[in-house]
Amino acid sequence: MTWYVIITLAVVAGPFALSFDRRVAFHTHWKELFKAVLPVSSIYLIWDVLVTSRGDWAFSPQYSGTITILSIPLGEWLFFLVVPYACIFIYEVVRAYFPAKQINLRHMRKVRSSAFTLAGLFLLLAGIFSFQEYTLLAMISVSIWIVLTAV
Repeated sequence: MTWYVIITLAVVAGPFALSFDRRVAFHTHWKELFKAVLPVSSIYLIWDVLVTSRGDWAFSPQYSGTITILSIPLGEWLFFLVVPYACIFIYEVVRAYFPAKQINLRHMRKVRSSAFTLAGLFLLLAGIFSFQEYTLLAMISVSIWIVLTAV
């Protein structure tokens, strides 16, 4: 087993074990969770396959192992299932143990304004680094994600 797989499994161990906590009962939502995680993870895995095949980045077999699917190590495939699982689990724990307060509209306007400013900053960076294909693509992608999330 490689370090990448070991670390990925360590990341999911706690959230998985605590998924059966009565207050959170996260195990009852796994079906919905994977319906949400799989399409998003697929986009990132396609990104990984493309940028790896282009040579923008690579994985060291010493740490990521030799088992690959489409030139992507097993640990990387697991990463895109485990990390969203852990993040959404943390969100559900916070919701269960700290019931939501009413969000005021003024606060939401500030958040949206900040998001659009941040998206603009990433577009500016895309312009500055336009000669670097990967950086350009990453900055534009982040800008689009921020705008879609803020709307």
